Amino acid sequence: MSAFQGQVNWAQVAQTKAFAYARAGDGSAYVDPSFVTNYGSIKNAGLKAGAYFFFEPSQDPVLQANHFVNQLVKAGVTTGDLLPMFVVDASDGQSGQVISATLQTALDIVGGALGVRPGIATSANAWDEVFGLGSAAAFANYPLWVENFTSNCPTVPAPWSNWALWLYSDSGAVKGITGPVDLDRSPGPALPIYTGTVTLRLMLPLVIRS
Repeated sequence: MSAFQGQVNWAQVAQTKAFAYARAGDGSAYVDPSFVTNYGSIKNAGLKAGAYFFFEPSQDPVLQANHFVNQLVKAGVTTGDLLPMFVVDASDGQSGQVISATLQTALDIVGGALGVRPGIATSANAWDEVFGLGSAAAFANYPLWVENFTSNCPTVPAPWSNWALWLYSDSGAVKGITGPVDLDRSPGPALPIYTGTVTLRLMLPLVIRS
């Protein structure tokens, strides 16, 4: 869910859905202008709320991670919400080796601030063919939000053997939301819940002096 959907009637959404993710930002500086409002409204409607963030491999991973944490703080993310997710869907002109290293840096920073592992949102095509990260075993313990537009079981990229969430359609219709919207499901009744106990704090921007 992002600013593209405009105003959402979350009370109506809650009649048929159990959870929703809102876009927090993109890269080192962009903030979704609807994020804080959407996040609070999702929770007020009785839904589980989560935040996702577009990771840009060509940009500073420290700035991106701190930016994500700052948006989580502003939204009031707390224990019982859904795990924050990094969306990794574009190479941004970088090699698989660079993406692997910078993504790990960003995950470590957000994980340290949260006291729990954030998740990774990607597709098998993006992960394996674009990034060449199919053998990146270090990411196997991060919850996977897999994108695969199919009615069958989703294709899961290596090194994962299972998934925490499945984005199975980008053209769904949901009462309370105008226009097409992404649809997701979990593999069972359990959702990827944030159980960290670390108190979030605003992260200072990285200052580079020459």
